[in-house]
Amino acid sequence: MILLAVGSVGAGAFLIIGQRFEDFLGPVTGFPPTSHGLFTVPRHRGPGPVPGGRGPGVGDVRAGPGPSAARAGGFPSSPPGRILYGDAFNESVLMRPGQWLTRSLCTSTTRRGRAVNTLAAAVGGTSGRARRLQTGFVRSYALSMFFGAAVLVALLLVVRL
Repeated sequence: MILLAVGSVGAGAFLIIGQRFEDFLGPVTGFPPTSHGLFTVPRHRGPGPVPGGRGPGVGDVRAGPGPSAARAGGFPSSPPGRILYGDAFNESVLMRPGQWLTRSLCTSTTRRGRAVNTLAAAVGGTSGRARRLQTGFVRSYALSMFFGAAVLVALLLVVRL
Protein backbone atom coordinates (compact mmCIF):
# COMPACT_ATOMS: atom_id res chain seq x y z
CA MET A 1 0.00 0.00 0.00
CA ILE A 2 2.88 2.34 0.74
CA LEU A 3 4.30 1.76 -2.73
CA LEU A 4 0.92 2.55 -4.28
CA ALA A 5 0.58 5.71 -2.20
CA VAL A 6 4.06 6.90 -3.16
CA GLY A 7 3.38 6.12 -6.80
CA SER A 8 0.08 7.98 -6.81
CA VAL A 9 1.60 11.04 -5.14
CA GLY A 10 4.45 10.96 -7.64
CA ALA A 11 2.10 10.63 -10.60
CA GLY A 12 -0.06 13.44 -9.27
CA ALA A 13 2.93 15.72 -8.83
CA PHE A 14 4.13 14.85 -12.33
CA LEU A 15 0.75 15.75 -13.83
CA ILE A 16 0.27 18.96 -11.81
CA ILE A 17 3.70 20.50 -12.20
CA GLY A 18 4.00 22.06 -15.63
CA GLN A 19 0.23 21.89 -16.19
CA ARG A 20 0.44 18.62 -18.09
CA PHE A 21 -3.00 17.50 -16.94
CA GLU A 22 -4.67 20.83 -17.77
CA ASP A 23 -3.09 20.86 -21.21
CA PHE A 24 -4.27 17.30 -21.79
CA LEU A 25 -7.88 18.08 -20.81
CA GLY A 26 -7.89 21.62 -22.24
CA PRO A 27 -9.49 20.82 -25.60
CA VAL A 28 -12.39 19.11 -23.84
CA THR A 29 -12.99 21.15 -20.68
CA GLY A 30 -11.50 24.47 -21.70
CA PHE A 31 -8.14 25.84 -20.69
CA PRO A 32 -7.77 27.10 -17.12
CA PRO A 33 -6.82 30.70 -16.32
CA THR A 34 -3.14 31.47 -16.02
CA SER A 35 -1.76 30.15 -12.77
CA HIS A 36 0.26 32.06 -10.21
CA GLY A 37 1.73 29.06 -8.47
CA LEU A 38 1.30 25.36 -8.00
CA PHE A 39 -2.48 25.50 -7.43
CA THR A 40 -4.92 28.04 -8.85
CA VAL A 41 -8.44 28.56 -7.51
CA PRO A 42 -10.85 29.12 -10.39
CA ARG A 43 -12.34 32.62 -10.46
CA HIS A 44 -15.96 31.54 -10.72
CA ARG A 45 -15.78 29.48 -7.52
CA GLY A 46 -14.46 30.27 -4.13
CA PRO A 47 -15.17 29.94 -0.44
CA GLY A 48 -18.44 31.90 -0.76
CA PRO A 49 -20.87 28.96 -1.11
CA VAL A 50 -19.61 27.27 2.07
CA PRO A 51 -21.01 29.77 4.61
CA GLY A 52 -24.11 30.17 2.47
CA GLY A 53 -24.87 26.46 2.75
CA ARG A 54 -23.75 26.12 6.34
CA GLY A 55 -26.14 28.71 7.71
CA PRO A 56 -29.44 27.02 6.82
CA GLY A 57 -28.12 23.62 7.90
CA VAL A 58 -27.10 24.84 11.35
CA GLY A 59 -30.40 26.70 11.65
CA ASP A 60 -32.36 23.52 10.95
CA VAL A 61 -30.42 21.55 13.56
CA ARG A 62 -30.80 24.21 16.23
CA ALA A 63 -34.50 24.73 15.54
CA GLY A 64 -35.54 22.08 18.04
CA PRO A 65 -37.45 18.83 17.78
CA GLY A 66 -37.99 17.60 14.28
CA PRO A 67 -40.61 15.42 12.60
CA SER A 68 -41.32 13.38 15.74
CA ALA A 69 -43.11 16.39 17.31
CA ALA A 70 -45.25 17.01 14.21
CA ARG A 71 -48.77 15.72 13.73
CA ALA A 72 -48.82 11.94 13.59
CA GLY A 73 -49.74 10.71 10.14
CA GLY A 74 -49.48 14.13 8.52
CA PHE A 75 -47.44 14.83 5.43
CA PRO A 76 -44.66 16.73 7.25
CA SER A 77 -44.22 13.98 9.84
CA SER A 78 -43.46 11.25 7.34
CA PRO A 79 -40.41 11.47 5.13
CA PRO A 80 -41.80 13.48 2.24
CA GLY A 81 -44.67 11.29 1.29
CA ARG A 82 -42.49 8.21 1.78
CA ILE A 83 -40.43 9.51 -1.13
CA LEU A 84 -43.62 9.70 -3.14
CA TYR A 85 -44.31 6.00 -2.50
CA GLY A 86 -41.34 4.82 -4.55
CA ASP A 87 -40.59 1.96 -2.15
CA ALA A 88 -44.18 0.71 -2.31
CA PHE A 89 -44.10 0.87 -6.11
CA ASN A 90 -40.80 -1.05 -6.31
CA GLU A 91 -42.10 -3.65 -3.89
CA SER A 92 -45.36 -4.24 -5.73
CA VAL A 93 -44.00 -4.08 -9.28
CA LEU A 94 -40.55 -5.66 -8.95
CA MET A 95 -40.11 -7.53 -5.69
CA ARG A 96 -43.42 -9.40 -5.35
CA PRO A 97 -43.52 -10.81 -8.93
CA GLY A 98 -39.85 -11.76 -8.70
CA GLN A 99 -40.43 -13.45 -5.37
CA TRP A 100 -43.41 -15.36 -6.77
CA LEU A 101 -41.46 -16.43 -9.86
CA THR A 102 -38.48 -17.59 -7.85
CA ARG A 103 -40.65 -19.50 -5.39
CA SER A 104 -42.64 -21.20 -8.15
CA LEU A 105 -39.52 -22.19 -10.09
CA CYS A 106 -37.83 -23.57 -7.01
CA THR A 107 -40.84 -25.64 -5.96
CA SER A 108 -41.46 -27.00 -9.45
CA THR A 109 -37.79 -27.94 -9.82
CA THR A 110 -37.75 -29.57 -6.41
CA ARG A 111 -40.85 -31.56 -7.25
CA ARG A 112 -39.12 -32.81 -10.35
CA GLY A 113 -36.02 -33.99 -8.49
CA ARG A 114 -34.71 -35.74 -11.55
CA ALA A 115 -33.77 -32.44 -13.21
CA VAL A 116 -31.73 -31.33 -10.22
CA ASN A 117 -30.04 -34.69 -9.80
CA THR A 118 -29.31 -34.95 -13.51
CA LEU A 119 -27.77 -31.50 -13.57
CA ALA A 120 -25.65 -32.29 -10.51
CA ALA A 121 -24.44 -35.54 -12.06
CA ALA A 122 -23.59 -33.80 -15.34
CA VAL A 123 -21.57 -31.13 -13.58
CA GLY A 124 -19.78 -33.71 -11.43
CA GLY A 125 -18.95 -35.94 -14.41
CA THR A 126 -17.75 -33.04 -16.54
CA SER A 127 -15.53 -31.68 -13.80
CA GLY A 128 -14.06 -35.15 -13.23
CA ARG A 129 -13.14 -35.42 -16.90
CA ALA A 130 -11.81 -31.86 -17.04
CA ARG A 131 -9.63 -32.54 -14.00
CA ARG A 132 -7.63 -35.06 -16.02
CA LEU A 133 -6.64 -32.28 -18.45
CA GLN A 134 -4.91 -30.35 -15.65
CA THR A 135 -1.57 -32.15 -15.59
CA GLY A 136 0.65 -29.36 -14.29
CA PHE A 137 3.04 -29.63 -17.24
CA VAL A 138 3.63 -26.53 -19.32
CA ARG A 139 4.20 -28.60 -22.44
CA SER A 140 0.69 -30.06 -22.31
CA TYR A 141 -0.82 -26.58 -21.80
CA ALA A 142 1.21 -25.24 -24.75
CA LEU A 143 0.10 -28.15 -26.91
CA SER A 144 -3.55 -27.56 -26.05
CA MET A 145 -3.17 -23.85 -26.85
CA PHE A 146 -1.56 -24.78 -30.18
CA PHE A 147 -4.43 -27.10 -31.08
CA GLY A 148 -6.98 -24.47 -30.00
CA ALA A 149 -5.31 -21.85 -32.18
CA ALA A 150 -5.20 -24.30 -35.10
CA VAL A 151 -8.93 -25.02 -34.73
CA LEU A 152 -9.65 -21.28 -34.57
CA VAL A 153 -7.62 -20.60 -37.73
CA ALA A 154 -9.35 -23.49 -39.50
CA LEU A 155 -12.79 -22.13 -38.54
CA LEU A 156 -11.84 -18.68 -39.78
CA LEU A 157 -10.66 -20.14 -43.10
CA VAL A 158 -13.89 -22.12 -43.47
CA VAL A 159 -16.01 -19.04 -42.79
CA ARG A 160 -14.04 -16.98 -45.35
CA LEU A 161 -14.56 -19.53 -48.10
